[in-house]
Amino acid sequence: MASETLFISLEVVLEIHKRQLKEFGGSDGIRNQGGLEAAVQVPKATFDGVDLYPTIF
Repeated sequence: MASETLFISLEVVLEIHKRQLKEFGGSDGIRNQGGLEAAVQVPKATFDGVDLYPTIF
């Protein structure tokens, strides 16, 4: 049985960031929203129907 790949959404990334700031401190806000959005999408990249990042390793 093949398992479906699950990707972390931008909303989840922002929530993780918020929790990390609360626990460890730091500057609030995102320096480059577009860069963050692009980085979140990178694991979903494919070429000719083949995943470019099939595993986390």
